Amino acid sequence: MAFLDEKGLRRFFAGLKERFVKKEQVINHLVMEEEGGVLDARQGKALDEKKAETFEMSLTIPCAGWEADGEGFAQTIDAEGLLDEDMPFVCLDLTGMDAETFAETLGQWQRVNRMVCSLNSLTAYCCGTRAPEADLNIRVKVVR
Repeated sequence: MAFLDEKGLRRFFAGLKERFVKKEQVINHLVMEEEGGVLDARQGKALDEKKAETFEMSLTIPCAGWEADGEGFAQTIDAEGLLDEDMPFVCLDLTGMDAETFAETLGQWQRVNRMVCSLNSLTAYCCGTRAPEADLNIRVKVVR
């Protein structure tokens, strides 16, 4: 094994420096106003300076109404305002639940594996051999 003296180490590190981009170059590229810059100043204008809108609602998936669909169970509920292209964030609404009800409801919620939006409706899907046996109160949030 060969060891480098001070002069050899300097040459070695000088070669490495040439291969890496300097921090200043990265920062300048990120904030430059030229086309292709990561934080190109025109990007905000390309989005018409439109801010994302959020849409929230509370819904209940009743325990009655689950239908076998070959892979498990499905149920569609009314959800006024949802669009086909929405990809909702859905969570269980635990408001006002005591510890016993929470544990039972959480067990039922774990059977639901996905939600799909359609115009003014939301379809919940369950995989497995059993659908939820309790009403599920949910919160739905969509960001557009």
